[in-house]
Amino acid sequence: MVIVVVPRQAVANGDPQSTAQRLQAEQTQLRQQLAAAQTSDAQVQADVSRLDAIASQQSTAAGAANSQLADAEAQVAVAQQQLATKTAELQRTTHRTAAERDLLRRQAVAAYMEGSTSASIDSLFASNAEQAVVRAEYRSIAMGNVSDTVDRLHQLQHVLAAQRADLQATEHQAQAAAAAATTRAQAANQAALAAQEAAATQQAAHATLQARVAQFSAESADLAAQQSQVAAVIAQNTASGLPAGGGTTPSAGAHSTGLTWPLQGTVTSEYGPRWGGFHPGIDIADPTGTPIHAASAGQVIYAGWESGYGNFVLIDHGGGIVTGYAHQSQIAVSQGQGVAQGQVIGFVGSTGDSTGPHLHFEVRVNGSTENPRDYVTGSP
Repeated sequence: MVIVVVPRQAVANGDPQSTAQRLQAEQTQLRQQLAAAQTSDAQVQADVSRLDAIASQQSTAAGAANSQLADAEAQVAVAQQQLATKTAELQRTTHRTAAERDLLRRQAVAAYMEGSTSASIDSLFASNAEQAVVRAEYRSIAMGNVSDTVDRLHQLQHVLAAQRADLQATEHQAQAAAAAATTRAQAANQAALAAQEAAATQQAAHATLQARVAQFSAESADLAAQQSQVAAVIAQNTASGLPAGGGTTPSAGAHSTGLTWPLQGTVTSEYGPRWGGFHPGIDIADPTGTPIHAASAGQVIYAGWESGYGNFVLIDHGGGIVTGYAHQSQIAVSQGQGVAQGQVIGFVGSTGDSTGPHLHFEVRVNGSTENPRDYVTGSP
């Protein structure tokens, strides 16, 4: 019987097939979530961390798999060695049994021949009592040799039967060890593929995060460079009194301004420090061409192109509150125009330094940016 040792692979603890399927399903879901234009920076970071954990889990499982498969291969090797040793023992016993049978056959022939000439032998040793004793001893030795050979043959037959049974049990053990090694190798191959998939997905996630960081850094740098210019525009064009679109003058303070979200979409980047830069607004992703609404009634004090902001609109709501709307694909208002709350003032785009179709929404108080969430209730 030939026992084939399966090549080493990686194998996971527990049920590697179901584990690999579960992890692959999670990875597929995470890849779908990593669409740059529709996934928040926080979600990208969370997904990267989660994928790192999955890759680490797969790596640990692969290490345990190698150890398990090595043990299985060692067991197969031991079983093969035992099988070879016991096969050799059986062959030696078989040869000895054949030799004893041959000896018994020859002794039986000799005994037969002796019996056929017993009369002549008796006549040779019949002259006196001493010769009769010698004759009896001769016959006893001849018959004793035959009896000893028969006993040895019976013993060898018992040994032969026991060795055959032992060899059969050893063969079954070797087969079981080989089957276990094959099963582990098959599971190991699946685990290895899952580990490769995890590593590839992890690399893709890191690449996505790096791209987001690079895009955010470029946009943040451009917007930072425009802060003084935007503040100067606001200072030069701030309207006094009531907002041109009607309504009351809002006062600064959390949730006291009456502002509403200009767009209902996915928040992809919050206000504040991030990745070594500072984001002066909130990014809200939506498809290109989605209408953008005025957060409150007011007067348009700027409507045009502003470097990193792209197509940009500033609306003065009075009381030092100004809202900004950047990256528009198309502006729907003009400078000096009064607008009502909820009025369409432009459309979502990706102009200027943009990470994809979205609205960069700012709230400025006395020229300085503030977190829009402190001035707008609810969520976009």
